Amino acid sequence: MVQIVSAVGAPELAGATLPSRTCDVSAGGLGLWLDRELAPGVRLELWVNVSGLPGKFFLCGEVRWSRPVVPDYLHGIQLMPVPGDDLARWQRCFE
Repeated sequence: MVQIVSAVGAPELAGATLPSRTCDVSAGGLGLWLDRELAPGVRLELWVNVSGLPGKFFLCGEVRWSRPVVPDYLHGIQLMPVPGDDLARWQRCFE
């Protein structure tokens, strides 16, 4: 599950909790599987819980690409720093 705090470019998603999966996680980004397509350029503030990493992370990222993989959509999310985020803690998990 991913909890979307805000979504610049997709305001209808603000406050939504969506079924999701992550893949290809790294210090700078992650793959995000969702049941809907997000356009490149959409900025997300979200809570992410990744199996194998400690706790939840508050992260901000921008959709760089999206492609359909039936029955879902895979999105490439590039992480970016924002005040109050957990990006530094997230990045330490990959050192």
